[in-house]
Amino acid sequence: MTRPATVHDAEAIARIHVRTWQVAYEGIVPADYLAGLSEQQRTEWWRPQLERNRGNVLVALTDDAVTGWVSFGPGRDDDAMGRAEIFAIYVSPALWGGGIGRRLMEAAEAALAGTRGLTLWVLEQNRRARRFYTAAGFIPDGRRQEITLGGAGLREIRFAKNFRGAA
Repeated sequence: MTRPATVHDAEAIARIHVRTWQVAYEGIVPADYLAGLSEQQRTEWWRPQLERNRGNVLVALTDDAVTGWVSFGPGRDDDAMGRAEIFAIYVSPALWGGGIGRRLMEAAEAALAGTRGLTLWVLEQNRRARRFYTAAGFIPDGRRQEITLGGAGLREIRFAKNFRGAA
């Protein structure tokens, strides 16, 4: 089941956010940066976000516990051209491969059905995420950008997906 996130989900979202980064970005982002991520700081960041943008974050529930989340909204890139953007999608690492991410992506797509399609940015070295997005119908669109995390220069690539009937 998925539902809109509430401020009461901030702690669970933060826990998944931090833990997923620590597992997914191991060997990509510097280890000391990942080790220094704080669930408490992330929770404090998420609370006001959820108070302001409730409809833009959905959570997945398994046995009434938050097991994943997705955030989305209008495309932030100058060339978004009527597309929405998936800002982040995370699932508890212990549950990877169980369909929660697919369920969240489908729910986000349904919420964004009035747009031409979606874009998202992914670290080029995050092969697991790239496979997930490809399986969900996204393809690299040629855009790249450099970012810095924990002092390391990394490259992100943009994936895009058009909705049926959209050019």
